[in-house]
Amino acid sequence: MKLPSHLAQSRHGVFYFRLTYFINSARKEKRWSLHTKIPAEAKRMSLLISAALRDNPTSHCEDICNSGHQNADACSTELIHRMGGGGMLDGKTKHLITTIYSPGGGKTTLNVDQSDPKDVAAAKKMAQTIMRENAKIVTQPNQGAGVANQFFDSQSFFPSTSGQSVNIEIPSGKTFQESIDHFKARKEKGLAKKTFYEYEKMQQKFADWLSTKKKTKHIDAWSVSRADIADFIDYLQNNGKSLQTIQKKYLASLNGLFKLAQSSGAYPSGDLPTQNHNIFTQRDKKKAKAKSENKFFDEDELLKIFDPKNLLERNKPCDYWLPLLGLFTGARITELCQLKVSDIKKINEIWAVDINDEGDKTVKTDAGIRMIPLHPQLISLGFLEYLEDVRPYSGTIFPYMTPDRFGHYSKTPGRRFGEYLNDLGITGECKVFHSFRATSNNCLKQNGVPEESRCQFIGHEHDTVNSAIYSEKHDMQFLLDNVANKLTFPSIDFSQLKYPQKKWVAKLSHLMDMAQRNRAHENVKAEKAKVLRDFF
Repeated sequence: MKLPSHLAQSRHGVFYFRLTYFINSARKEKRWSLHTKIPAEAKRMSLLISAALRDNPTSHCEDICNSGHQNADACSTELIHRMGGGGMLDGKTKHLITTIYSPGGGKTTLNVDQSDPKDVAAAKKMAQTIMRENAKIVTQPNQGAGVANQFFDSQSFFPSTSGQSVNIEIPSGKTFQESIDHFKARKEKGLAKKTFYEYEKMQQKFADWLSTKKKTKHIDAWSVSRADIADFIDYLQNNGKSLQTIQKKYLASLNGLFKLAQSSGAYPSGDLPTQNHNIFTQRDKKKAKAKSENKFFDEDELLKIFDPKNLLERNKPCDYWLPLLGLFTGARITELCQLKVSDIKKINEIWAVDINDEGDKTVKTDAGIRMIPLHPQLISLGFLEYLEDVRPYSGTIFPYMTPDRFGHYSKTPGRRFGEYLNDLGITGECKVFHSFRATSNNCLKQNGVPEESRCQFIGHEHDTVNSAIYSEKHDMQFLLDNVANKLTFPSIDFSQLKYPQKKWVAKLSHLMDMAQRNRAHENVKAEKAKVLRDFF
């Protein structure tokens, strides 16, 4: 499929909007994930951004491209607003006139000014007060307790004369948007940066969708029902989201929000609207697990990846060293990219890799914090010599790399490795850098290494009482003799992959010059932004 120049597609089929522009004669490129694999939907969203850029293609490019938007609709809205079209997006609220039928047979007409949040929320506050009285009416003989429960949590009744217009001015309850703000304030420091960012995005997406559905921005948290969540699930599925993504990400983020809202009194007690939707059957779960697991690289694939004609032609030190480190440590790419030179140290005369969460570093689980031997093959290839070459620059083992907004260094190297696999014809969805983790574990298993030892080396939880409470971890000598040395790949001729020191020393100097210029530029931008914030 031939794509227009402004669209790109990842190796997993997800579409991206691609924008190329120039700042001070320097060519820049920015990509936004459109979060869809559907071509028609990708075209629609890309047209939104293209239309916003059409009349003024350069004035706001750098500003918008660095604004943090990862969503095409949000980005296009921001672009239109900054280019003078903001008035088109301001949803002018109108008076809401609603007729509410009470269980006693009467009806009440409610006139609410939606431009006044107090007026909107007050109606629902009064409804909460009056519900109990109406519930008594509903639960009279021959009415049925099921009807009472239905109305108590989801409807508003006002015992007034049929047809009477009511204007309300009493304090409001907490809106759904306020519940999102409360969640952000409470959880910002407790969640990982990336998880917090994703949760905020998904909660806001639901809020925007709900506002469109109900045609109002002022929605009380307690009024959100299971039916609303079910409709949102259908909406997500129709827009290409997998059941696994819906269950593990969207419903998880909303469930956390409603739990907090319930604990703070903004949502009534009882079952939450996000629970027990059962969008997965057991068969679906097995299929999703099998599909999402990172399969290990087979022998033919390893021969392609570590063919000297391929690996030695890579452009950056991380392109060369990361696959080797991944194969001989089984570590996650995020763990490897954040390693500092000082994390490679001698323990009882054995060179070791200290994977930790000190400073700005992160690990996925407690088991991820570990000390493992540096594989003899890595030493033979010249990894220690490489460390001496980067030591003067201080910092990480790849000092030219810059962390993303979440403090992770691995996004760009991970993408570059995916492109490398594509070039080699290794295109399976489950074949990614993380496949080295499965490859290493499988190699150790086939070579007779027990599960407990594998878990300590790879960084997996091993939760038996025997290993967790009644025994100590293996020491470095044991791990070297009985685990690291069992990581063998006899079909690969590593002697031809010796570290090309002369090439990489020159390349490192060039990369560090570029990195320093970019960091200086980012510092100037940050200072300008701070001045503007302080001024306004």
